[in-house]
Amino acid sequence: MVISLASAHRKSSWLTLVGDGPEPRSIQDRLELVRRAWEAAEFTRGEVNDLHFDLALHDGIEETLQFLDETWRADLVETLKHWALADPDAEPFHIFGGIYAYEREPDPAKAASMRREVEEARAAEVTYFLTVIRPRIDDWWRRRSCAGSTL
Repeated sequence: MVISLASAHRKSSWLTLVGDGPEPRSIQDRLELVRRAWEAAEFTRGEVNDLHFDLALHDGIEETLQFLDETWRADLVETLKHWALADPDAEPFHIFGGIYAYEREPDPAKAASMRREVEEARAAEVTYFLTVIRPRIDDWWRRRSCAGSTL
């Protein structure tokens, strides 16, 4: 299974969902936005899974799981399981199908500076994942395993 971290894309997806309106406060409201977007074919299954993953890691894994139907819950548990069983130093990777602005910048010094910004932002995402997100997944997995959960 291939697992990626597409933070910029997820931010874009959340902006698409919320639009100019206020961000929904409850997890149920956020999940309802995702469900409606899925039913309207605004997002692919992968995008919905990414949004569920986002919600779980920022609003609570158990809290998110309790409000998902069986199919979406199974998908999220599978993603979390793969991360929990992965090498502790495994880094998420980023798939980007575009051209960075620095690749078209004619000024070599400015292009180098722009590239460093992109690389620094990506390094910060990976660091955040390894130091904040991954420990949340690992803690959840340990609690789940100790409790004998079969989800």
